Amino acid sequence: MSNLHKLFYKDYYNGVSFTLNQQDGRFSVSATGSPIDMVERSNGVPLQPDLLTNIDGYQCLDFQVQYPGLVTGVGIQHSAGADGEFKLGMHFDYTYGLPVIYGSSVKGVLKSYFKECYTGDKDVDCLIADIFENQSYENNDKAKQSKYWNAFFDAIIIEANSKNRIIDEDIIAPHGDYAEANTFVIPNQLVNPVPIKFLKISSGVKLRFRFKLSPIMREGNVIIGVDEILKNFIEILETFGIGAKTNVGYGQLKYIPK
Repeated sequence: MSNLHKLFYKDYYNGVSFTLNQQDGRFSVSATGSPIDMVERSNGVPLQPDLLTNIDGYQCLDFQVQYPGLVTGVGIQHSAGADGEFKLGMHFDYTYGLPVIYGSSVKGVLKSYFKECYTGDKDVDCLIADIFENQSYENNDKAKQSKYWNAFFDAIIIEANSKNRIIDEDIIAPHGDYAEANTFVIPNQLVNPVPIKFLKISSGVKLRFRFKLSPIMREGNVIIGVDEILKNFIEILETFGIGAKTNVGYGQLKYIPK
């Protein structure tokens, strides 16, 4: 398998030509080959087995991506102005080149919704400080360094879908303004759509979320164990999903029990 990070962010542009118009100072852009050809080169190839190994002392949760897929990294600009190009970026592991969900994103989603999903009787703000911030608010003391060093690693692909694919192209088509300023005129919302092509992790792909967690203790007693923390993580990821465009259905996950 070729390194997708290199293909998408470097080799991709080898077929793009920029020509400067001397009269108006603007560039015209042309491209050779189909961008999706690059995507097809990434599918149908077995994943590296060393990526799938569990590490002793670490916790893993496996999920399957639901339709229509999972989007990550679209905030990265990828447009060059060529017809049919991928206009939005994607997050890839720099070394292996496979799509990933960065650990910082995993941690951010879990922290944002932990209070909403936690149903226990402990002070949830203190738990959030211990689990996500490496700080402790025990006995309402001023925040101090916690003895718990929890880690949130990148979520990785561990298995392609039933069609042996890991990524696919998709298109969204934002439309113009819904109403003209200072008027009651509502234009036709189907006029002048602007298709935007981007990459997504294919539905049916299996992901592994990896953590290094410790039970949270108070005065020598466990107030929330690792299994309970993971149970909350599963509920959050299944309920709210992860990645971009979750409000329109992307990034939905289904937990795969061991």
